[in-house]
This record gives sequence, structure tokens and C-alpha cells, in this order.
Amino acid sequence: MMEATCRLVEPAIERFERECEPDRFVDLLECLADLRVATAERRLSLARSGARRGGTRVQMMIEDLEGLEDALGVVATRAARVHQGLQHERLI
Repeated sequence: MMEATCRLVEPAIERFERECEPDRFVDLLECLADLRVATAERRLSLARSGARRGGTRVQMMIEDLEGLEDALGVVATRAARVHQGLQHERLI
């Protein structure tokens, strides 16, 4: 028993994989935010140009963009909440 040695147990997940995963998630959250901003900008641009032309199709696209903007906000909020929860539990 006196000659026993201790050895580190290799993790099941490579260190590189553990470290890259959270960054990828954060990158995707940033992409969602960028997409939401771009959607809002496009909606405002169409609203300005559509107001001059008054087209029904343009108005429908504006409404679709508004709905997409809202949906992206919901998805981004939920994803951020999950990410924070995982960090709090030290799972990432």
C-alpha cells in the first residue's frame, strides 16, 4: 500500500470540446441579436419606401418582418435564459 501511485483520470470529453461549445452558443446568441436588428432595419426601410408607394404586398412584408422580429426576440430571450442556467449549474 505504501507504493501506490495516483493518476489523473482522463475526462470523457476532450477539454477543447468543453471550451468551444459555450463560445459557439454565445456566438449564435449574438447572431440572433444581429438578425433581429437587421430585421428591424429592413422593416423600417420598407415602411419608409412602402409608405410612398402604398402597396399591399409591401405592407404584408412589413407585417411579416414585424412578426419575425418578435419571434426572434422570444427565441433569443429563451436561449439566453438556458445559457445562463447552464452556466449557473456549471454545465458549461
